[in-house]
Amino acid sequence: MNRKVSRIGASTLMVSLPSKWCKMNGLKKGDDVEIAEKEATLLISAKGKLQGNEVTIHVNSIDDFARWSISIPYLEGCETIRVVSPDIRVLARAQDVAMGLLTGFEIIDIGKGYCTLKNVSRGIEEEFPALFNRMQALSIAMGESIIEAIELRNHDDLPSLLRMETLSNKLSLFCRRIIRSNRISNGYSLYSATGNLEAI
Repeated sequence: MNRKVSRIGASTLMVSLPSKWCKMNGLKKGDDVEIAEKEATLLISAKGKLQGNEVTIHVNSIDDFARWSISIPYLEGCETIRVVSPDIRVLARAQDVAMGLLTGFEIIDIGKGYCTLKNVSRGIEEEFPALFNRMQALSIAMGESIIEAIELRNHDDLPSLLRMETLSNKLSLFCRRIIRSNRISNGYSLYSATGNLEAI
């Protein structure tokens, strides 16, 4: 879907939201939307669709799907994420993201044009210190393994390094989810540290 960028005032640019999407998400003038920014992509989420600890995400096609369309509600502490799409590839990708990155989440329902992901683990949040320490140790081990693989020109270790990277991403997302939803003391510092460790 293409939209024209309009100018309002001296320096403000604006893009209109599709009316069908606004109606589907119950948005009206004055409502807030959540905007996430990733390089050249913006993700606009309708806060109006967030009900309690549930969120529904509508995605038209695989071209419109981004991993963080699911990981943002996860980080925000949503307990149930429902993905609705006419494109079966979107639903398959959402399930892959859930299984690969969303600690504690399982696919609890699949039907024609939707899948539902739900947090099925409780109490694991108490393990935050151990998980945070594990993430730190994993980052150090990854760095050492990368340096060794480069020095020895050992390409056989690349699959192992990719698995370590996936685990690092998963731990980082989960730690940030715990920090955001449980209001841990020093939360801002820990949240920044967690993101920086994962980015290394």
